[in-house]
Amino acid sequence: MHNNNALNTPSYVSFYGMSRDPFGQKIEDDLFYAEPSRKQRLGTLLHLTQFGNELMIVTGPKGSGKTTLLQQFIATSPKSWKFARIEAQDGLDERKILQQLYRQMGMDFRGATHNDLLEQMKIQFDLAQRKGQYSIMLINNADLLPITAIKKVMEMASLISTVNKPLLRIVLFGTEALIGKLNDPLLNQYSSLPQRAIDLPPFSEEQTAHYVLSRLSAANFSNNDLFTPAAVHKLYTESYGWPARINELARNILTKSLPKNVRESMPDFDTKSFQTSRMLGLALTIAIVATFLFFQQDIQQWAGQFTSATSNSSGTSSAPQTKLAPTKIVDKPVTKPAITLVEKLKQRSQARLSETNTADKVKPVHSQPKAAAEQKPIEKQTPQPTVSINTIPRKESWVLNQNSKHYTLQIVAGENLNTIEEFIVEHKLYNNIAFYRSIRKNKPWYGLIYGVYPHKQAAVSAINKLPTKLQRLKPWVRSINSVQHDINKTRP
Repeated sequence: MHNNNALNTPSYVSFYGMSRDPFGQKIEDDLFYAEPSRKQRLGTLLHLTQFGNELMIVTGPKGSGKTTLLQQFIATSPKSWKFARIEAQDGLDERKILQQLYRQMGMDFRGATHNDLLEQMKIQFDLAQRKGQYSIMLINNADLLPITAIKKVMEMASLISTVNKPLLRIVLFGTEALIGKLNDPLLNQYSSLPQRAIDLPPFSEEQTAHYVLSRLSAANFSNNDLFTPAAVHKLYTESYGWPARINELARNILTKSLPKNVRESMPDFDTKSFQTSRMLGLALTIAIVATFLFFQQDIQQWAGQFTSATSNSSGTSSAPQTKLAPTKIVDKPVTKPAITLVEKLKQRSQARLSETNTADKVKPVHSQPKAAAEQKPIEKQTPQPTVSINTIPRKESWVLNQNSKHYTLQIVAGENLNTIEEFIVEHKLYNNIAFYRSIRKNKPWYGLIYGVYPHKQAAVSAINKLPTKLQRLKPWVRSINSVQHDINKTRP
């Protein structure tokens, strides 16, 4: 059990008898959700640190879990590895980076000249490497570094031992803005330095459910009526699968579920804001009731006409009457078997598919045709344009014909084709979008990309020009070559 400061612990923790805040801002190692993509990326980092020679760059939007991955990387690494973890912030220049590196590595920093520091570092790290120890520098929020500091980082990443291995392994964690900075002309002298970019994708809806369940379970939360499948579905659609946003929305659900007196006693509860929203809701209810009373007479008159017309129609129509099946009343069992949210989500998806198939098979019952003299010409109705995967002109063949050196924006990706389809319909994506299929972990994988750009900087700049709804999804930059590689996994 983790003891949190009572002043900082939300009231819902004690109210529900939880051992800790399951969605707190503090990163706890045992709450790391190792879904397949993050597990694979963690394995890549560990492998490349030991056997590779690249400068590793982990990118993802704010709240995508970069800091969590960094912390898990340290926690799962061999004990012989020595880390210097640096948090980038305003005012952190190249000399302060060296200073922090020396201090965390237990080296003497006596204000020596830059050349002296580099030479001392080479000797120290080369000696450690000969003993089988790796020296690793992790920089979080590296996109906040000035170009001069990044240049110093690249210089340290270029230092090679006598056996042609990096003396200092470096991993940068940041947003896509970091990619743009690494392409700055001031860094051209390090263009030959091998780099490996690792992106963090959002969770799928099923992964979001697993993530929420795993955290609630770790906090000993036992209320099965709060995070219903519908609540988790809404949580997923509003968070777009990004962990930090999921945590924020889940905290809101827990807070709003508390009784009024408990909620208003919370130190971070905004009573004024809550009272304002409650008054607005009351005003809206009064307005609806007043509108109904004002038009009550007209509504009753319309209802009477509708009832009369229905009665006359049923008395004269020669159409066969459709008998409704008698409603079955089923006694609810005293106890229900426990069903996980994931299983409920799967059942809901199957129900949707069943409804769609039934709608295709069942044809409506039409009344018998009237006499030819009474028939009116039937007006042709223009079919409404639909948006779906099948209507997107740009698919795999189009992507494969693009210049592999260009770049694009990954909007969304996942293993659920229905989710991709719903996403297209919801955002009404018509142009400048491409759909592709791939394989991940021997399972189908689907993605949508937006636009094609001649270089990374153009793609990064294009994010700010996207429609507002797409900007909120935090799209990330990908090379066309990487997308083409994914597509080719499905081809012989």
